[in-house]
Amino acid sequence: NFGREALGIYPVAVMFQLAGGHFVWSLRFTSVFWGMIALSLALVLARRYLPHGAALIAAALLAGSFWFLFTARLGLEPAALIPLATATIYFLHRGLSSHAWRDFVVAGVAGGLSVHTYLASRGLFLLVVLLLGYETVIWLLGKLRREQRGLAQTAIPGLLVATAIMAAVSAPLFIYLQTQPGTGDLRVGELGGAASALLAGNVQPLLANVRETVLAVLWSGPLSIPYQYNVPGRPVLSPVLACFFLVGLALTIVRLRRASEFLLLAALLVGLAPDFITGADALHMRGVIALPLIFIVVARGLWETGRFLVGVLARRGSGSRAAWTGALAVLLLLLLGWHVVSSSVAYFVDWAQAEPTQRVYNADYRAVAAFLDADPANEPVFVGSDRLLDLDREVYQLYQPQQPVTAWFPAGDNLPLPPAGQAMYFLPTSVDTLSPASALLVAAAHERFALPG
Repeated sequence: NFGREALGIYPVAVMFQLAGGHFVWSLRFTSVFWGMIALSLALVLARRYLPHGAALIAAALLAGSFWFLFTARLGLEPAALIPLATATIYFLHRGLSSHAWRDFVVAGVAGGLSVHTYLASRGLFLLVVLLLGYETVIWLLGKLRREQRGLAQTAIPGLLVATAIMAAVSAPLFIYLQTQPGTGDLRVGELGGAASALLAGNVQPLLANVRETVLAVLWSGPLSIPYQYNVPGRPVLSPVLACFFLVGLALTIVRLRRASEFLLLAALLVGLAPDFITGADALHMRGVIALPLIFIVVARGLWETGRFLVGVLARRGSGSRAAWTGALAVLLLLLLGWHVVSSSVAYFVDWAQAEPTQRVYNADYRAVAAFLDADPANEPVFVGSDRLLDLDREVYQLYQPQQPVTAWFPAGDNLPLPPAGQAMYFLPTSVDTLSPASALLVAAAHERFALPG
């Protein structure tokens, strides 16, 4: 796993045993497990901010989104982060309301465990720091107004406890990374570009990344690393949902005097912060903390817009409130249905069946294995790779091919040659630069292989 956080890996190992060693189902079942927990916790968190009906809408929109389908099916590490991060935010919300120690303790444990899942989880430390700053400012303003409220009557002690527990639970990972040179996640280096420019006084790279991320959520997704994590150009929200998101965001900002509303906005920004720093090309990976929060804000905007329209239309006397509520409910069902269908087509057809997607996730080698098993070759077989050759070779073996491959080679290099006679070559269609000999081979090729269906 390239030295990545272990909590995203260990559950897969358990599921691997339960699934009888089936590598595909072990990944899929693990992601579904995390996804169902995430959906349940998102509904519970939404109930802290929305009426019951609006919370159900938020959960339905989340469940039917391309982003959630992608995360809850593919088997990548962020699937484990969403439920733990959502639980952290939920118990922080409870703690801000009740000041109960147990809520802050659970928030700290969940936040600390989340650090063992995926790199983006480390932003949760920033979230608690922002809450501490907010609560401190509110307490100091109260002192200036001579309010008789001691520090113990605020959420500050609880937030300090949550921070300490998060640090303690996540400490084994940081100690290991510190004491084992070379095991640290190289992705941390990706955070340096815009941040370094900002420290040098150049704010333009950061502003460009923020703009790209906002557009990726509301208008048009990025075109870089196409099909890696998304259909190129597809935004997180459709235009209709984007409008409701803006309404919900405005309502949240208006209510920022409440600590719970500050938590929602701060968590949303912290969730998107990795993309603000690095760009939105991997939004569906780095920004997963924000995923349930985006749809909570959308549902807030949709619900309040509906309430406003029902009130206006009923006051004009053109129909009863119940009639207009029923009409809007029908429109809502149509919107939800369209949302689910659009996301499903985008995931199962536009993305999953695209040739670049099959190359990125090694499905093309499954086609090679199936072809050779159906028609075994008598001549040597050479397979080219344009990515991680060792990884591609290991993935190919997972398909349990009956026909051995003579040799693997970098697809852009010169072709390996058999000692004598003929040979069979397989090259991925995604190769950008071919050697002259490889170019001649591709030009003479008479077959292209893809997965059936």
